[in-house]
Amino acid sequence: MHLGDLLAHCRRELRSRGCSPDPDSEILVSALAKIPRFRLRLDPRREAGDLVSALEAWIERRSSGEPLQYILGAWEFFGREFRLSRDTLIPRPETEGLVEKVLERMRRNGKEDARFLDVGTGSGAIAVTLAAELPRASGVAVDLLSRALSVARENARRHRVADRVRFLCADAYSALKSGTRFDVVVSNPPYVSDSEWESLPREVRDFEPAAALRGGADGLSLIRRLVRDGSGHLLPGGELWLEIGETQGKAVRALACDPLRFAGIGRDLAGRDRVAGWVLPPGNR
Repeated sequence: MHLGDLLAHCRRELRSRGCSPDPDSEILVSALAKIPRFRLRLDPRREAGDLVSALEAWIERRSSGEPLQYILGAWEFFGREFRLSRDTLIPRPETEGLVEKVLERMRRNGKEDARFLDVGTGSGAIAVTLAAELPRASGVAVDLLSRALSVARENARRHRVADRVRFLCADAYSALKSGTRFDVVVSNPPYVSDSEWESLPREVRDFEPAAALRGGADGLSLIRRLVRDGSGHLLPGGELWLEIGETQGKAVRALACDPLRFAGIGRDLAGRDRVAGWVLPPGNR
């Protein structure tokens, strides 16, 4: 079958099952045929081989609501491809904004050799990206799910930073030795409140790991813990940066944080509150 025919078949099947055919059809066919998407239009008469059965299986999964990212088993984050599984969140542009904020702060403060902690690492997207973007940095990444850590370790190897990121199965700060401190603690914690959970798209609610999304009654359960106990894991002058929900800015500003000092709220590309930061003043030990 030619590429153009395979693409047309995919579009028809997705549409007949009530799914939007674009851009899903191009993404699925290009991944299955192992060619860039732009080649589909430039070379529609190219022979694709016998891929119909494999494509049908992917179409069935997509029509059930399964996200493209899990079907493909990988997605791009910060210009790098990361392996994924159903035990890891799908990396999103909002989290790229969190990484950008941390990189900006570390570079501005001359801490390109920073030691970092990533809490709830999932696929390892944050920790691996920080290590890749800051070649002199090193850190620790923790997650409650050992299966997620297996994916994260694979991504660290793929991007050649496995020698600078240590992965631990732990709940937040629980596995850290007393006195272990970092230049920066970063996390995309679960922050979906109980009342918001049912309103999430089916693709998110039914397929992504709930433990990595649900943050308790008000969505701030882990965020409170990270802020409350953060000073014990930061070096003097160290920083804590967290991704937050778009409606949580006011509540986050009001969190008790002493001796940390609130550093402000950063917004995403849509102008919504998205990252929050705290700093441990240099005089604190």
